[in-house]
Amino acid sequence: LDPRPPTMPDAGAQAGEEKAFFERKCPYSLGTKLLMSIQVPSLEVQTVLEFALKDGHQANVFEGVAGLVRGISGALKDSLQFVDVEGTAEKLKRLQSRASQALDAWNERLRLAGESVAQAEGVKEKAKTTMNAMRDAYFKELLCLKEQLYRQDKHKALGEEYLPTDVSIFDPTDYAFDDEVGKVV
Repeated sequence: LDPRPPTMPDAGAQAGEEKAFFERKCPYSLGTKLLMSIQVPSLEVQTVLEFALKDGHQANVFEGVAGLVRGISGALKDSLQFVDVEGTAEKLKRLQSRASQALDAWNERLRLAGESVAQAEGVKEKAKTTMNAMRDAYFKELLCLKEQLYRQDKHKALGEEYLPTDVSIFDPTDYAFDDEVGKVV
């Protein structure tokens, strides 16, 4: 670590570099607002200033704000321990990289969620089809049993003997659910 305190930036040289950088990197309109965030965490102070800009004056405003920051840092140089004017581009790149990675991770989670929803819909549809088949077989068997009771009563009224037939349409073993369908049902 360098034990020497950091030096304050040269105001004149940096103004031209910052304006050239801004014009080179931002030749298009960035909107009509200037937002300045001022934070002093140790005092729990945080504010955002918003200024409306005339279109086409962004470079001039940037130069003015850069000069203002240099003026503040020069006026407060005895009170400031460190001024970061060069590391912000690298910090921005790191922030963009982290944001891109977070976005990629979020997109992957969304993709997996979509696959899970599609799989759940398939399981739901399979359960619905199976339940409908079970219900149909069950009601057919009930109808046959009711018909046999009707015939038995009719034969009994005539004094005849009635032998019922074995009706077995609904067989629960035909409807074995896998674990996922069993959870839905």
